[in-house]
Amino acid sequence: MPSIPREYLEVVANQKGLTSFQKDAFVERLANIERSDLFVAQQILHISRDRYSSRMTQVYKKFNVPTGRNPGKAKLLYLEVLDMYQKSHPADENTYLVVNQAIEDLVRETQQKTQALINAKCGQIQILDMNRPIEVEDIFTEVKITDQIPSKRRIELEDLVKKFEQREQQDDTKFTISRLFEGDKVSGIQLVRDYPKLMILGRPGAGKTTFLKYLATFTNKSEILPGYVPIFVSLKDFQAEENQTNLRTHIENELSHCEVHQEIFNRLLKESRIIFLFDGLDEVRKKHFNWIIKQIKDLAQAFNNNRFIITCRLAASEYTFENFLEVEVCEFTKKQIALFARNWFTVKGSPKKAKKFINYIKKDKEIGELATNPLLLTLLCLVFEESEEFPKNQTELYEEGLDILLRKWDVSRAIERPETYRKLSKNKKEDLLSKIAYATFEKDKGLFKKATIEAEIREYVENLPRSIRAPEEVEPDCSSILKSMIAQHGLIVEVAKGIYSFSHRTFHEYFVSLKIVKTLDPKEQEKCLQSLAIHISDYRWQEVFLLAACMLPNADFLLTLIKYEIDKIAEENARIKSFINWLKEKSDAAENTKNHRNFNSIAQVFYFNLIVNQKIISSQKLSEDFILDSELMSVLHSNLSIQSKIGHINSLASQETIDESFKALKSDHKAMLHFMKKCIKKTQEPSIKQKLEKLQQELPSQIQLTDPWWRNDSPRWIQDFRVIIIDYRNLGQNWNFTKAEIQSLKDYYNVNKLLSRCLHGDCYVSREVREEINLSTLLPIERNED
Repeated sequence: MPSIPREYLEVVANQKGLTSFQKDAFVERLANIERSDLFVAQQILHISRDRYSSRMTQVYKKFNVPTGRNPGKAKLLYLEVLDMYQKSHPADENTYLVVNQAIEDLVRETQQKTQALINAKCGQIQILDMNRPIEVEDIFTEVKITDQIPSKRRIELEDLVKKFEQREQQDDTKFTISRLFEGDKVSGIQLVRDYPKLMILGRPGAGKTTFLKYLATFTNKSEILPGYVPIFVSLKDFQAEENQTNLRTHIENELSHCEVHQEIFNRLLKESRIIFLFDGLDEVRKKHFNWIIKQIKDLAQAFNNNRFIITCRLAASEYTFENFLEVEVCEFTKKQIALFARNWFTVKGSPKKAKKFINYIKKDKEIGELATNPLLLTLLCLVFEESEEFPKNQTELYEEGLDILLRKWDVSRAIERPETYRKLSKNKKEDLLSKIAYATFEKDKGLFKKATIEAEIREYVENLPRSIRAPEEVEPDCSSILKSMIAQHGLIVEVAKGIYSFSHRTFHEYFVSLKIVKTLDPKEQEKCLQSLAIHISDYRWQEVFLLAACMLPNADFLLTLIKYEIDKIAEENARIKSFINWLKEKSDAAENTKNHRNFNSIAQVFYFNLIVNQKIISSQKLSEDFILDSELMSVLHSNLSIQSKIGHINSLASQETIDESFKALKSDHKAMLHFMKKCIKKTQEPSIKQKLEKLQQELPSQIQLTDPWWRNDSPRWIQDFRVIIIDYRNLGQNWNFTKAEIQSLKDYYNVNKLLSRCLHGDCYVSREVREEINLSTLLPIERNED
């Protein structure tokens, strides 16, 4: 630390009325504060340690510095005199630098002394089924935070639904509706630097505690907030202390074990160099809650210029701390998920697994959605760590995740929730959630108002035994149960003021399926399954079908219903029925030159895409027939496209647009000539080859907008080409499907795909039903063949 001039020390000694012996000890001790008491006594003053201590005790008393066994007495005296020096030399810039450097040194020294305590409290995490703790530094993934808390926005349900539908049109991947109004995301660390008082809210498992521990660890190393000493307090642990000391005394007691005396702490408070990290306000018992609130409030008011961060679950507290910015931890993005996975598997000594894990998450939308929650992401890493895959029956994974959220997460940390909701067993909570899920899934994109969910809760609670609730408690309990559901496990979230949804669509789907499966009355369950079958063409219900099929003891009835809906699509339209018959005939005739398994299925997928979607899938590499047929259809589609584009270009006014469109037209013409040449080369029958060559000679070698051939001769050419390839390859028919028929065919495709996923999933189906479906379903598409 910087030195105080001897001349000034002598002046102060005289002002305080120190004796000559006291003055000598005082001046020599503070002239170089880095020297020890023993060194000053023996090497400078040449007296015994006891005599030196006796003199300095009197000095401390004159300056009101506490005496006794306090290793920081000399430092406190030094800072006291340094303050006096600064006041007496207000215009001296060097004085300011001296004082500031002294405070920085004190902070650094305190950080060093408290490092072991911070490491013990915050250095490691061990959650779920980890067999050993992990260093926070190794696993930490920086959180993103928003100050635009969705649950505080006033938005109409209709506007939310509209926004949901807009997002659906932009992105066909599964997403969580609660993220629609997340607001701008900022770096959590940057927010901590920018705002001195923060209330960090978040769902269970969102990473609030890990973030706070990371802040404590690295602030103490001067890497996040240089010049601050972190004080980490688990509010759950603090409230459990038997002697019920106040919060400030609790902190002082902890610091004293690190040889940081109370006066040093007070000095740091005075200099606004403390960052208080209060973790888990939601974990405080009800009987202590107001007391804890008062303790934090008093500290924040008394030492307003210090920094304060409090973490709490959403909906767990309605108390608002004055001058605190409320923010919410956002769910993980794909980038954060990938970073967490790389960190995790690197720590575990298996960095190569990270790439496999990330690829799996990208492909599986349902599991990928769960991974946005850090706690559930940890579960996924633990599961994947063992076998490098996830269970084939994903309901097992969902059940484990729900067990963590509904029971284990609080139990593992000995958290006692006081609300009525905790009286419900895990099964009862699942029943209630299933009831809510089933009632809300179909309407308004899975969004529901407070009145809707409370009505479901009320109906459920009214039928519970008296041992769980008293009749007079039913009405008020609806509100407290809803708050508990949000705070305790986060499966229900408030996406706007008074509007709710399930936090993850995956869990909403799971609970809808659970409601169907747990309906014990066979007739009632059949009605549920028949109601489910109505939604067979709605993509939103696809996962419900798959989950229900896996969860049912016997899925025969459900799969038969799906098959019935497939048949209905084909039977209700003669043209569609004719196309499906052709599809089967064409697929049966295709030659399996590569001896590929499930070739008929592959052929149907190929020809369906070739005709309905005008798209060629990669499976063409599996057969020469596929290659030839795709090239023939490319010639036909190119010619039809050219005809259409020439008419469009002639109607354009802008020369720049005409030039750009003509460039695309030339590309189509070049492709048509290229594929025509390839078709002729592959054709084996002389008579067909001769006809194709004749047609090839008729095609203009160059494309010109004014060439009358495209208007006069092209329609006839197309018709001649159709006749040839229909006769030669049973291909090129003009089906003239309407838009509605195209949609029905796509529904047909998707329902077959769904049925195949059910059959090849982990569901129990009798051999008779399985064989019947395999024989009669025209498009048995395996998941891995799509």
